[in-house]
Amino acid sequence: MAFLFKDIVIIMDSSSTQNRHLYIDVSDLMRSLTYLMISLTYCLKQVENLRGSHGIAPGEEWDPMSGLNDPTKVQQHLDSIEWSSMKRRYEPTPLTVPHSLFENAKCGEKTSTQAAFGQIMLSIAQAGGKDSNEEESAFADRVVTMAPDVATSTNLTGFVNQRGVFEGGA
Repeated sequence: MAFLFKDIVIIMDSSSTQNRHLYIDVSDLMRSLTYLMISLTYCLKQVENLRGSHGIAPGEEWDPMSGLNDPTKVQQHLDSIEWSSMKRRYEPTPLTVPHSLFENAKCGEKTSTQAAFGQIMLSIAQAGGKDSNEEESAFADRVVTMAPDVATSTNLTGFVNQRGVFEGGA
């Protein structure tokens, strides 16, 4: 239920036993929304200008040859490079993701997504020990972190320590 009195909106939550009131100054809200719309409009104009200056049509932003003067010539050059026609030296065997690794993660009833992710990664890192099966070990051996330097802020410390990312050796 909401009421509007001059410049103040009162929103009442009647679903609980206690009424909660939220007071919002409408003029401040409208001013903030106006600034947001101006900022978004300015950003969209910048993107349009950038796209136009590079000759990229709307909707073709992710086309690798969009905006090039002679895309055929560029493609011919790419095709002539030896590495583009090389076959992979190693074809990995497909793996199934063992759901037991996710079941072993210790997440509380209430937890953040980052904490849950860290627990899942720790569970994966611990695979390969005496209690893990072959499927779990094979999967865990292929998981790496691309940013071990931010392990603490990304809740991957357990994973990094368990897998020995910073240990010396081969």
